[in-house]
Amino acid sequence: MNITDKPVILIADDNPDNLKVLSSMLEEGKYDVRVAMDGAQALASIRRSSPDLVLLDIHMPNMDGYQVCEALKKDPDLERIPVIFISALSESFNKVLGFQKGGVDYIEKPFQIEEVEARITTHLQAASFQNLLREKAEFSEQRFRQTFENAAVGMAHIRADGSFLRVNQSFCQILGYEEGDFHSLNLTDLVHPDDREKDRAESKDLFAGRISKLRREKKYLPKDGNMLWGRVTISTARDIRDDSMYGIVVLEDITDRMDAEENRKNMETQLRQAQRMQAIGTLAGGIAHDFNNILGVILGHADMAALKLEDNSPISGHLEAVETAALRAKDLIKHILTSCRQTEQEKTAVRIDPIVEEALNLLKASCPASIEIKTEIQACKPVLADPTQIHQVVMNLCANSFHAMGEKGVLTVKLNPLALFEDSQIRELSLSPGEYNLLEVHDTGTGIKAPFLERIFEPYFTTKPMDQGTGLGLSLAQGIIKGHGGNIVVQSRENQGTCFKVYLPCLDEDVRSFQPESEEMVYGKSQTVLVVDDDDLYREMVTELLTVLGYCPTAVEDGFQALELITRNPEEFHCMITDLTMPGLNGIQLVRKVLEIRPDLPVILSTGFGAVLAQESAKKQGVCSVLQKPASPSQMAAALKSIFKGKE
Repeated sequence: MNITDKPVILIADDNPDNLKVLSSMLEEGKYDVRVAMDGAQALASIRRSSPDLVLLDIHMPNMDGYQVCEALKKDPDLERIPVIFISALSESFNKVLGFQKGGVDYIEKPFQIEEVEARITTHLQAASFQNLLREKAEFSEQRFRQTFENAAVGMAHIRADGSFLRVNQSFCQILGYEEGDFHSLNLTDLVHPDDREKDRAESKDLFAGRISKLRREKKYLPKDGNMLWGRVTISTARDIRDDSMYGIVVLEDITDRMDAEENRKNMETQLRQAQRMQAIGTLAGGIAHDFNNILGVILGHADMAALKLEDNSPISGHLEAVETAALRAKDLIKHILTSCRQTEQEKTAVRIDPIVEEALNLLKASCPASIEIKTEIQACKPVLADPTQIHQVVMNLCANSFHAMGEKGVLTVKLNPLALFEDSQIRELSLSPGEYNLLEVHDTGTGIKAPFLERIFEPYFTTKPMDQGTGLGLSLAQGIIKGHGGNIVVQSRENQGTCFKVYLPCLDEDVRSFQPESEEMVYGKSQTVLVVDDDDLYREMVTELLTVLGYCPTAVEDGFQALELITRNPEEFHCMITDLTMPGLNGIQLVRKVLEIRPDLPVILSTGFGAVLAQESAKKQGVCSVLQKPASPSQMAAALKSIFKGKE
């Protein structure tokens, strides 16, 4: 190793005179000179301490100059030392052979010292410049390697066939493989099967130069098998060492972003669904209000006609049929309002066997004739339930089965008592020990695929086309049943049908003790009643009904007219019956203003919406009673009786 400031020159020549001349000339200059008498000695000296340049004679004993140069070029630590051959051989063959062995120059003897010095200076400068370039290249390569290895994103170099040249740690971490695993992997192996064909085609275009870069977001399959989303960019470059083309892959895991995007889309979908349902609910509520007014007119006139008939009149049966149909329509409106969350009902003790039979009778009208309906309905103990909601559950489950069967199949509906006391059954169903009503709805439809079974009760989850379902039916059914202290489970196999089982806990009390007693018709004594309703037919019917019941009604069509009458003569009326929903001034607003003028005036609120909801708001405003439209004459009479009782 050179420890001086001067470049070290090794001269190898078996001629002592040549050594002396060259040494003396070079030492007078700026060089530190070492000499060797043969090739073996020269090689040993070089290996002990590397010179900056070698002047090498060709013909020497033991080892000629060619062999020395060849040995140097085979040694990685010595291959960069420049070798200048100095020889009396002037044939071109010798010169060419010298260059082939790795020499950088060839000087013929006898030589001129100026020429030797000039060539030494040139080659030392060239070697110095090459070393500088080499150091910069090594620094650049080291910096590139550190950047490659420590990059926060996955990076890999691939061949044209997709096999890997190298990968960094982030690439390994994203895909879950060790670095050594990639020796036997292909980039296409890591791509989700859905994207592989497209990937192969685009990769061919990239390496053929038809496209300059690939940039995509796609699915990958890591080692653990859990799919992830990746954003990948692939470009090409050429290796300067052998001019081969390779691909530069940059991979970023964007699974969290894609999941968040999917959740956002789902939330937006649910919001749109909820908004549609809200709009449908508002529309249904308005229709229900108007329809209840119509039913009120029908029921009111039918009841009044019945009151005027003589006993055993042949017309009685016709009026009873009208009343039965109107009451069925009234119940249907309740179902609509419940589905749209416009009304609630308090739970009462009811038997569900007649509810199931009623729902099936309603479904038969819309069921295809090619679907056979079988029933096994047993009388069961009563349950504490909202009849309208139980009716809705039966309708939803049966309608779901109809859709599953299409145009042909068998629907079997069973209702049986069931005692649950086995620990295994109770744990499995998450129920308490006791007696239950077990409702089973079987169909012979397409069944439910195993992956969907766990999700069928999720809100908005549906396998139906967008125009054939909202995904709320089963979710709503489950919510209703669990709200009644029961449970609903499903059993299904693909192409073998589905069975829903509904468990509802029984009451010990006899249902008859919960049935309301029939109201006795009580007639008024000419009390004055102000009737406020914007529906002409319903207002006229109520006016006539009150007259029949013995009251003196005054009817107006809006709240402003009613307020004017009360303001002009506050003591004129004994009671006011007002509709809840009216344009301009609604029922609650009217009550508030009237009671400011006449605080002791009894008020009955009449509504085609939910009576329970109206009752909560009405009580705070001083309303005495709330009548759900359509109200029967007995209900109207009972409400008035409760007001005037004790005031006679």
